[in-house]
Amino acid sequence: MHDIADIHYRIQANPGSTEPLDIRLGSQAMEAAGASERPTKRARLQDEPQVEVALPEVPSATSVAIPINDEQYWFEDGNVIIVAGAVQFRLYKGPLMRHSSLFANMFSAPQSSAPSVKPVQDQDVPIFYVAETPDDIRQFLRCVTLGNDIRVDINYETASFDQISTHLRMGHKFQIIDLLRPTLRFLKRLYPSNLDDYSKRMVSWNAYSPRLAIIAINLARLTNTPAVLVAAFLDCTTLDVDTLVEGTKGEDGRQEKLSEEDIRRVLVAKTELIKADAQDAIRIFSPDAAPQCPIPSQCIPLLLLTLKNVHNPPSFSPVWSLSWKTRRPLVWQRLCPKCAAMLDQRISTARRALWDRLPVIFGL
Repeated sequence: MHDIADIHYRIQANPGSTEPLDIRLGSQAMEAAGASERPTKRARLQDEPQVEVALPEVPSATSVAIPINDEQYWFEDGNVIIVAGAVQFRLYKGPLMRHSSLFANMFSAPQSSAPSVKPVQDQDVPIFYVAETPDDIRQFLRCVTLGNDIRVDINYETASFDQISTHLRMGHKFQIIDLLRPTLRFLKRLYPSNLDDYSKRMVSWNAYSPRLAIIAINLARLTNTPAVLVAAFLDCTTLDVDTLVEGTKGEDGRQEKLSEEDIRRVLVAKTELIKADAQDAIRIFSPDAAPQCPIPSQCIPLLLLTLKNVHNPPSFSPVWSLSWKTRRPLVWQRLCPKCAAMLDQRISTARRALWDRLPVIFGL
């Protein structure tokens, strides 16, 4: 069996000629020609077309180290091998084809045209090289190799975001709808598209961090899920500039970064949100007492004083969770209940109006 790297195709065709195409295979063709050195190229006729046939980019035995067998997913009677990095998995085609339209198309198509893979033939089973890491493939296989149904072995309340994002990437990559649905549902819960859900979302989730918004934006771009973008971008406005530019690293070492365009979106939005916060402060602390205020002589001066000193720290901020009630709690304590309720309503109205403007602010 010849080394793949030693096989060279050259097809020469002469229009109108009845001679068969000249196909030569490396050293074997050279030996057949009785040449001790590389044959001299024959003169090319002026009107003679030449067609170069490109081989698939297949790793050769001399350029790629022999991968090791995965301890868990290596079945001696498997009928396909998938190589991810330095690890190879010997599996059964059936479950993969049943759950993944990509694998179904890949295994049924001629190897030279299989999508997103680099196939070679080794002994009695085909081998397919994929770009994913071994851990990604293991996460994927835990869901599809056993039984007829997709098994999502993950508790979304306790799972790490890396596990969730891996399932989402694998579901998208391998076109597994039953794996995509639960992971997208979770992503939309964490980054909801409406204000009410955002206000009461799972901020108590033990694995939550604003840094995850960077990964969420990339996942939304990958899967064309724009519904999560507003909330994810809003969370990114809480990040410092270094984190925003450098990105965040997952448990598997994968570095996640925003595109330059998305970084600009966040930086521009921060400025706009600070402006909006200042404008909202003027409306919220407008020195007008509630219609049924029992002590306007006390409440109005308090509102006026608060408005006059609104620029004092803690002052204007793009951070959504940092409401004016959080920044000026003593004002609410000193106002009468009617005026305090009026300020709550003003904050709610301002928040809802700003939320509706967020798609424009983020350029979405």
